[in-house]
Amino acid sequence: MTHPAPIPDPSTLTLREATPAEKVLCWRAGAVSWAGRLTVDDYILRETINGSGFLTGNGGIKYWVFVGSRITGGQDVGVGGEEVIYASVESLWKEIVVRDGEGVRRERCWAVASVFTPEKWRRRGIAAEMMRKLGEWFDGEGGGEGRISVLYSDVGEYYSSLGWPSFPSLETHLPPCSSHSTDAKPLAASDLPPLCDRDVAAVVQEIRDVPLSSGTHTRLAFLPSYAQAEWHFGAEDHTALKLFTERRPEVKGAISQSGETWGYWVHDFTENVLIFLRLVSLYPPSSSAEEEKALLELSDVLRAAQAEAAIWAFKRVVLWNPDRRALGACRLALGLGEGEETKVRTRTEGSIPCLRWKGGGGDLARGVEWAALEKYSWC
Repeated sequence: MTHPAPIPDPSTLTLREATPAEKVLCWRAGAVSWAGRLTVDDYILRETINGSGFLTGNGGIKYWVFVGSRITGGQDVGVGGEEVIYASVESLWKEIVVRDGEGVRRERCWAVASVFTPEKWRRRGIAAEMMRKLGEWFDGEGGGEGRISVLYSDVGEYYSSLGWPSFPSLETHLPPCSSHSTDAKPLAASDLPPLCDRDVAAVVQEIRDVPLSSGTHTRLAFLPSYAQAEWHFGAEDHTALKLFTERRPEVKGAISQSGETWGYWVHDFTENVLIFLRLVSLYPPSSSAEEEKALLELSDVLRAAQAEAAIWAFKRVVLWNPDRRALGACRLALGLGEGEETKVRTRTEGSIPCLRWKGGGGDLARGVEWAALEKYSWC
């Protein structure tokens, strides 16, 4: 009979920043969950590269370990002495735009990623205690200006009880299709920085213009900067380099002939799906003629994504939280008839967005409206 490995009381464990050697150990341990089709060493290299990009370089990411004393012998995850790493987590600085009773401003917040506990230490309350202590750090001087922190749960409502209540998140799917014609032009990564700058300005203006909804005290959106996109592209490019000898995901998105509509995506080589990071339409709500133009341009971008998915033999194209206009464009891309609607599902099994207000106030978090909740803000 196998007995559970003994552990210290989780409340006695310490949360601190990882040393360089501990960081690599945590990546090696976490590869079982996140390496996908990569080898462990290639996964470690990917994480090393992605830790020095525009988003994460110069202190933009912190690597944490939850450590304590080893209380029995054995080959535990640890570096030197008798200290054991019982769990690990990462936190990234990200920029948001916020509207509340004091006005509109840009500020930074924390995004939590890679919460990991080795299998033998699970179901002991370790991760819960680590997240409680991370929340305390966010609340203190170390957490700096960040009033909120977010994460994307792969374990349902687990984090709600720890102070990160979940937000509804919808998605719709389109099948791959190589036979569509489209007027949209392909986008390379080098095309995106000025487009992202335009998008950031538009998102800030929208947050400024749209009043707070009844029952909410704050409206916010993550800024869709190129730094966010580059972080996603870095992971997919490294993965493709290791998996394929000749093919590269060079087409990162598509843009309309007018330049007012575009979208960019990420290739998920583990799930074999193409996921929109962001879908943009800069046409304001207007007359039916202009709305028709906006829908046609969006549907062209969607068809370009379907064609890209077909090239890679992917299972589907995924779009998070499509708004009314995006759903209308999906209807056109799918060729749906009068009265037929695009199918939308609630995502419940993975990447569920969760948000914590400083101080752990669940009621305050529930009074937040999270706009532009698309894949680009995921981590």
